[in-house]
Amino acid sequence: MRRACGFTLTEMIIVSALLTILAGVAIPVYTAVTERSYQRFARDQLQMLYTAERVYRFENNTYCDPDGGGAPPCGAGGWTGLRVDDPGLAATNAKIPVTFTVTDVLATTFTATASRTGVAGRNSTINETGTLTETSWP
Repeated sequence: MRRACGFTLTEMIIVSALLTILAGVAIPVYTAVTERSYQRFARDQLQMLYTAERVYRFENNTYCDPDGGGAPPCGAGGWTGLRVDDPGLAATNAKIPVTFTVTDVLATTFTATASRTGVAGRNSTINETGTLTETSWP
């Protein structure tokens, strides 16, 4: 008499249930870890912008608006005036959904903001005093 090969229906259901439970735990953990990495990237880029703005102010007695929309503009124009790479371009190249803006630029003040693309209210800001404010990150 030949013995049947294969899996029983009960074994298949048990394996399917275990995989579902595993996925139910792994997916939220993966999402949280990914969001924390986006937050760290945003924080690091904002710290870099803060340092670049401080150096620019030390050399030029004013802060720089790398976006060119406010006053005063950077001497060399754009992000190269701050001697840094565009953090938005770095985010795009790394496929990180974070956008960067520098606003409220005056001779003595500036605010740099990193916003999570596609998630309303999830952003980080840093100002001329180095105060970092983060909202709605996990």
